[in-house]
Amino acid sequence: MKHKDLPQRWKDRIKEYLLKNVSEYSRKYMRFSVYDFSDNLNLKITFDDGSNAFFKDAFYWLDTESKEIAVFTEHRGYHLINLPELLIETFDWEGNIIKTDDFRTE
Repeated sequence: MKHKDLPQRWKDRIKEYLLKNVSEYSRKYMRFSVYDFSDNLNLKITFDDGSNAFFKDAFYWLDTESKEIAVFTEHRGYHLINLPELLIETFDWEGNIIKTDDFRTE
């Protein structure tokens, strides 16, 4: 989805983040810019049925209140995913796992 399609709760979070943390362009237009994805991180999300999704040049934010994550990608828009039963691995540009977040229940 595009920025305009995001639920207001996510737009508010993005706005708050952009006002504090990123480039002048991003603050001016209240959107992420290419510079906000300069870490070249990739995400692999594994679902409880064993299927997975891979996002290039992406990062995610967790919203425990709504029990979902928002995946932000440089070129493919934004994605909202229900939280329960996810394993999220963050990779650097060389394919090394640099972080694992396990939201699966036993």
